[in-house]
Order: sequence, then structure tokens, then C-alpha cells
Amino acid sequence: MIQLKWNYADAKTQMRTPFEVPDDIVTLSAIKDSTTANVADFVTLDNHGASDPNSLLTVSTDAAGTKTKIFSLGAVMLGDYFNLINSMVHTAKADNFQGIMGLAERTVDDLFLPDGVYSLWSRDIPNPVEKGTLPAANLYGVHPFYMGKAADGSWFGVYTNLASAQDWWLKNDKAAGTVNITSIAAGGLGDVWIMTGKDPNEVTKKYHDIVGKPVLTPIWALGWNQCRWGYKNVTELRAVKAGYAENNLPLDT
Repeated sequence: MIQLKWNYADAKTQMRTPFEVPDDIVTLSAIKDSTTANVADFVTLDNHGASDPNSLLTVSTDAAGTKTKIFSLGAVMLGDYFNLINSMVHTAKADNFQGIMGLAERTVDDLFLPDGVYSLWSRDIPNPVEKGTLPAANLYGVHPFYMGKAADGSWFGVYTNLASAQDWWLKNDKAAGTVNITSIAAGGLGDVWIMTGKDPNEVTKKYHDIVGKPVLTPIWALGWNQCRWGYKNVTELRAVKAGYAENNLPLDT
């Protein structure tokens, strides 16, 4: 696992301090302490785009014994209320191309995301069917994380530690085996984590090391739960409850 992080170049800038996700919510300090010494075992860095003049930095994996490019950082812009990250991920080409999956929670027909714009901003609504068109849809929950399969058969994941409202623009190139990704957010720090593994499960485990493991469902939540946004008053709520009893339907919570 490797971290790419940036802030304002000028420490004396008059710009406001960008919001950073608190460490007690996403605990990255322990991850950095345990992985920094092993970075060379997973990835190699190519600074200043020596192998790619169109990128600022590239990340390659040596999982299969050969250097395979997986991530290129193209551009970064950071302002008071603006955060742009342009990057490209490298996967298998032509008939083996799949692209990336993630940027959840999304209701989609295909795990691998087609060209389009995908919004990452939580709102207490049912997840809409994803269309990838403007205006991008808000989601019940968001995860700024995606995964892909590298050309050597290994897998990689990219997590952006950013809580601001975001739109992600994706453009797939099947022939080249690349996905061009531009995320535009309403501020925040630049903080990207790249992880690799032999399969999706190994990558997912590393992602869970960062954001935490799924919570075990409590026993009381395993029954039937009546949940709805927008009850107008207690009388309406009582009527719904009475409807369950009249129709002999179980109701646990």
C-alpha cells in the first residue's frame, strides 16, 4: 500500500485550511506505520513521469515479477473550495478489458462502470438506478474507492480519503486498456491510497484495514423493519402499525 498526499505548496498562503477527514474516523496513522517499510514489496514509483511524459507520477506493481503500470497521476489542482485530481488506471487491453468497479453504493446493471459522471454525496434517499449522466445522482452512502484488474492478472484498489461533495468523470479506452478518471470536489485535501493484491479479496481486505470492517448485524435487526422517511404525524404512524396487525403481518421494529 502506498499513499500520495499533497497540500498547498506555500505554507504562508492566505487560503483557508482544507478540511481533512479526522483520523479517529478513518484511521490511517497505524496503516502508515505498518506499511511504509514494505512499500517496495508492492509497488515502484516513477517520479516526474519519466516513463510517461503526460503524467506527474506513475505507480507500478511487481506482483508477477515484471513491472506493470497500474496508476498514473496526471494533474492536481487544490483551492479553497476546489479539488481536482486527474489520473489514469491501466488494466488489461482489448477483449480482456473490464475497466473499474466501485464508487459505491450504486444500483447498476454491470459491476464495471461505463463512461459517465458519478456523484459521491450522501443523501437520505433510496439509491437511484445509475445512469452516469448529468445531473449525477446522490446516494444513500458513498465509498470513494474503486478496484481494477492489472494486465499481469493482479488486482489494485484506489481509495481517496476525501469527504467533500464529489463528481467523478470516467472515460474507458478498451484498446489501450486504460480508464481516464477526473474527480472534482468542493474542497478538501489531496490524499490517495493505492493498494495491490493477487485477487479482489486481498485488495478489499486492505481497504477494510483503512475504513474498518463491516459491522455484524445485531439480532434485533434480522426481523422485519418498517422504515420510511416522511411520516407527517403520530396518527399516520399508528395507522401503519395497525395495518400490520389487521393483515397478520409480523413487525419487529
